[in-house]
Amino acid sequence: MKQIRILLGVVFTMLFLSVNIVEGEDVLYKTHGMNFSPYIDAGEDPEKGGTQITDQELEERLNIVVPFTKWIRTYGCNDDLKEAGQFSHAKGLSAAVGAWLSTDLTENQNQIDCLVEAAKAGHVDLAVIGCEVLLRGDLTEEQLISYIRQVKNRLAEDPTVDIPVTTADVYGVLLAHPALFSEVDIVFVNYYPYWEGCKIDLAIAHLHRWHNQMTNAVGGKEVIVSETGWPSCGEQIGEAVPSPENAGFYFLNFVSWARANSVKYFYFEALDEKWKTKHEGPQGACWGIWDKDGNLKPGMQDVFDNKTMGDNWSNPIPETPVIDFRALPERITTNISTFIVAGWTDPNNEVRLNNIPLPPGTMDKKGNFALPVPLDEGDNLLNLEIESVDGEFLETIGKIVYFNQDLSTRDKRLLYVNAVYGGDGVPSLPGTIVIDLDGNTLLGLIKDQYAVNIAPDGSTLYMSDKTAMSTATHRELRSLPFSQDIPYNGVIVSPDGSYLYSRNQRLDVSSNTLLENLPVNILTGSSFSGAPIPGGPFISENGNKIYCRNNIMMIDTLENTAVNLGISGYFMSDIALTPDGKKILVIEYSDADGRVDMYDAGTYKLIVTLSGLGDFAGEMVFSKNGKMAVVGSAGNPASATNGRITVIDIEKMQKVSQINVPLADNLTTSGNNEFFVSSGENDLFRRLGIDVYVLESSGNLKRIKSFFLGINGFIPSTGEPKNDQIRRILFKPSAGPSVCEGDFDGDSDVDDSDLAVFAADFGRTDCETGDICEGNFDGDNDADGSDLTIFAADFGRTDCP
Repeated sequence: MKQIRILLGVVFTMLFLSVNIVEGEDVLYKTHGMNFSPYIDAGEDPEKGGTQITDQELEERLNIVVPFTKWIRTYGCNDDLKEAGQFSHAKGLSAAVGAWLSTDLTENQNQIDCLVEAAKAGHVDLAVIGCEVLLRGDLTEEQLISYIRQVKNRLAEDPTVDIPVTTADVYGVLLAHPALFSEVDIVFVNYYPYWEGCKIDLAIAHLHRWHNQMTNAVGGKEVIVSETGWPSCGEQIGEAVPSPENAGFYFLNFVSWARANSVKYFYFEALDEKWKTKHEGPQGACWGIWDKDGNLKPGMQDVFDNKTMGDNWSNPIPETPVIDFRALPERITTNISTFIVAGWTDPNNEVRLNNIPLPPGTMDKKGNFALPVPLDEGDNLLNLEIESVDGEFLETIGKIVYFNQDLSTRDKRLLYVNAVYGGDGVPSLPGTIVIDLDGNTLLGLIKDQYAVNIAPDGSTLYMSDKTAMSTATHRELRSLPFSQDIPYNGVIVSPDGSYLYSRNQRLDVSSNTLLENLPVNILTGSSFSGAPIPGGPFISENGNKIYCRNNIMMIDTLENTAVNLGISGYFMSDIALTPDGKKILVIEYSDADGRVDMYDAGTYKLIVTLSGLGDFAGEMVFSKNGKMAVVGSAGNPASATNGRITVIDIEKMQKVSQINVPLADNLTTSGNNEFFVSSGENDLFRRLGIDVYVLESSGNLKRIKSFFLGINGFIPSTGEPKNDQIRRILFKPSAGPSVCEGDFDGDSDVDDSDLAVFAADFGRTDCETGDICEGNFDGDNDADGSDLTIFAADFGRTDCP
């Protein structure tokens, strides 16, 4: 066995992996199977129906993959794909042919009839009845089983046909429907570590454990991986980063696992398909081994060259990290003038920062500590020492924090955590805590200013003291002309960012002027004994309707009128309209329990009440596809046992999963099935800050990391939670590299001509009242060093749109 070392760049680090070439095997390695769909050109879409692909085109696209695989799997049987099995056989490949099942029962039967006909004609080696039907909720388990039995019974009529029959779905759904295992001849299971938010270097380790779960659950039947893959482009999901390097790495890693464990598989997928973006986002077009033009993507050739990787899947997966001061990077850069040192130790130990003992009130009785630290310009050495009562040095942790007000955070994914004073003897960080999500670090504390909302594009924070703050520089942009402070539970930003609503006032954002008052005050929510109200009003996706107040009103923002819907909440913590606009959800609590009331958005009639959400219920946000709701609760302040996070299937109107987490009443989402949840402490939890979860396809939430802030510890009390310090969580997306702010002349690059324009503005302080300042990127009414930093980041680019 000849050893080769290769270096693969994977997201966040460099991984050294052992790659083997089998001696004497110069022949091409063929995958066991590939998932194949021919809809690769613009405008081609299987959901349009009819004939879009000619037989010649189908054969040409099959020819791309024929030399590289033993099996082809298709997803439908009518129209364009009717001849796929016959063509595959003609080229020496085995064919797994699918009948696509949906909510259309007539078309379902057409698909079944087509598949049975093809099988009896000898063009099918494996019949797949539906794909992810139960995951989508298109059919019930009973309906799916009925279709499987129909196919098996009709094939049994022909003694010349002896092929296995199965269905395909994700592992979590199959495990939840064990009745299917006795109906199928083999088990076809989909694994997607990418959609589960797994880090690329641990992806196959997770898949290995899921596969063991499946094989242990199916009663001895063969388990075949029907789909798995990794996109070469698209959006980051949790810690899963799509890229060409990671796609190639995953292909090699997975095939190595399958070969080492003698697992049959169908890799997803052969060719990129653009039409899938409407369902999956940009990554939908990037799953192919080949691009749409038939070009093999970087790194994929390694598999076909017979290379394999060593076992990186059998060892235990590391515990989910808790990120505190100890775990922060050795060097941190920030544009915020106050940093945070947070951690925990034995409460009897002495903790010193730069040789000064922690001040009173910065450590609680359990040893959790949190300390705001002012920074000087430039490098700041923060040296934390922990010494036992016996004088023994236990730990020394040193970090360098570089503070520069001109640094830009425009391209960072940030989390803003609104935190209030916790009371005597409890660590407190009053203000807005800023977290760099992908850098796994804290950027600091915006002291005594509280973020209550954020512009949809993430560019501007709206603070409770009526100021607007840039997320690129963390400097104040302007004062907002509201007559009162902006409340947590009485503020809404329109989806396009044009309007900001506070109480009964409406602000035109572009002109910073107040418009005609709303007909009612939008303050929303009520509570027991003055407990915090985590949620608030809700605005529709088109911005035309605001749902607000405890006796729920709907405001028409175009007509500026209000209608009472006849719905009311009891200790109401949040309200929302489902993304499809069909249901109004009201979160409330009483009798030591939380619940969600679902109303028909057209008739305002109660449809169902789901209870068991946990007392002192909190906020609610939606999954990316809008079919799931995630609801938090703080738990009763007399006991830390019933704070929790609940996942609800909106269409089925039932709870899917729950996780117990104290003080989990505040939460938000990145919109990519990442959820950021406040967490407290009890005998099982010591996180005190923010948990980061990914919503798995099974409906379960998986925690991928936690940011330890040293605050939000659960203190048992009667009535209001005394230490529910986190009051609002806001997510800022990365601005992304695509926009060239420095391309003043619009010639798609940033060069000397643009520099001349910027230089003409540099030093101006009259951008608000004088001529237009093209160099005033951060909107603070001058063109200075912070703008120079933004311009410098663009200078030299030639890829501006």
